[in-house]
Amino acid sequence: MSVLPALRPQGASGEDRARGLSILLPALVVAAALALRFLVLSTRIGHVDSDEAVVALMSRHIWHGQLPAFFWGQSDGGSLEAFLVALSFRIFGINAVALKIVPLCMFGLSAYLVWRIGLRSIGRRASGIAFAILVLGSTMFVWWSTKARGHYSPALVIELAVILLGFRLAQAESPQGKDAALLGLFLGLGWWETPQILYVAVPVTGWLLWRLRSHLKSLWPVIPCAALGAMPWLVYNFRHPWRSLRHPIGHALPGFPSTFVRFFTLALPQALGFQEPQTHHWLPPYVGVVLYAGCLGAFLFGLRVKKVRLFAMIGLWYVVLYPLFPLSYRADARYVFFIWPVVALLAGAGIDALARRWKPSAAIALILVAALSLSGLVVMIERRPAWPAWDISTPLPIEPIARALEQQQIRFAYGPYSVAYAITFISDERVIVTPANNGRYHPYAEAVANSPHPAYLLIDDPPSVTGFEAVLRVLDVVPNCARAAGFVVCRPNRPVPLVRVRAFME
Repeated sequence: MSVLPALRPQGASGEDRARGLSILLPALVVAAALALRFLVLSTRIGHVDSDEAVVALMSRHIWHGQLPAFFWGQSDGGSLEAFLVALSFRIFGINAVALKIVPLCMFGLSAYLVWRIGLRSIGRRASGIAFAILVLGSTMFVWWSTKARGHYSPALVIELAVILLGFRLAQAESPQGKDAALLGLFLGLGWWETPQILYVAVPVTGWLLWRLRSHLKSLWPVIPCAALGAMPWLVYNFRHPWRSLRHPIGHALPGFPSTFVRFFTLALPQALGFQEPQTHHWLPPYVGVVLYAGCLGAFLFGLRVKKVRLFAMIGLWYVVLYPLFPLSYRADARYVFFIWPVVALLAGAGIDALARRWKPSAAIALILVAALSLSGLVVMIERRPAWPAWDISTPLPIEPIARALEQQQIRFAYGPYSVAYAITFISDERVIVTPANNGRYHPYAEAVANSPHPAYLLIDDPPSVTGFEAVLRVLDVVPNCARAAGFVVCRPNRPVPLVRVRAFME
């Protein structure tokens, strides 16, 4: 796989050098991609957060006979990643490294699938460039590739498998029943994992039906195999009448126009690496806006190119479908996460075409992609963390407070979601901390509620701590609060109604 074909020397004397570069350049790209992820994992933005801890705890419980269909506390977001992590735990032991191995392997497999898709669509050289773009950027994608967040990494593999199988079926002289069966299986698995599979499933199946309109009978295995892949989703919803199709929001959602605008101004720039995740600050300042506008212009120009038409259709379908998803109003890049491989393939084709006219352009483009990713990660690492942005990084490490609770012989406690499940995982469930708000796992909440003297873990924020203590004194309860490992641990002399104090443990 030659990632930078524009640098290949010409002539007989250059053939050996070209052969060497065809090995060296992909190796350099992979090394740079691994270095970016090592940077994430070696700093605070790579630590196990509470959502990742939920995946780890689900995986522990799988080995005790539990078979969760979805991410705890949800009726969507399949549990395939938890089963893969459970296997990793069995091989490498229950630890953070074994947890992180799964998303990293899934993203490695995704990069391979992007290359294979490129070989069938945009050509060998362009597919190598697409591979490089995928693994080197964007900031959001590099960071997210180290996160076990429930269903994102398996769903990415499934999405790309659907695209690859679509090309295989469309390009075969006689469509193979095996490929049709695999396509159906992956479509079903994708529906179980996340409704976001629709971003790819709808344009790919529509394109495929049109291309194979004279061979539709050969696609009959798709339907039964899709049902087989979606079986966990179907079984769960038969038992809980179609709960997955109901998404409780609890407040009015913005209209289609507002969410449509937020897609272009917030969500998409984050996904492409031109905005810092969560904060929405442009990367680099001002210049990022110009680069982002240039990418949008290049996409519109690429609509005319036949070999990338399917990828362009997927991109346009994102624009249509994104505002219809219930959580899209948040403008979080995770809800356009699956667009990055499509962007990489489009960019690979475009940069390859440019390199035919100006040879250094491929190398320059990849250096810029890597530099933008690195600069974005550095900004994330150096930014002072705050509790509202805990899913980027917790302001304090979790291990010390987990040890402190064990040393104080605290078995059950209420606490903020941002640390509750992380403490439970790090302590190997010797300490059970359940969120005072938005708890995901009912048995934990029940165990803490039934504890005769649960503790209360608070962020060391003076107004919250003062308010908590004031409420307890009104109830004639002694708070018994003390600082520990950067938090405040309160051990009231008798239980208090959780409803009266949960506001202080956000």
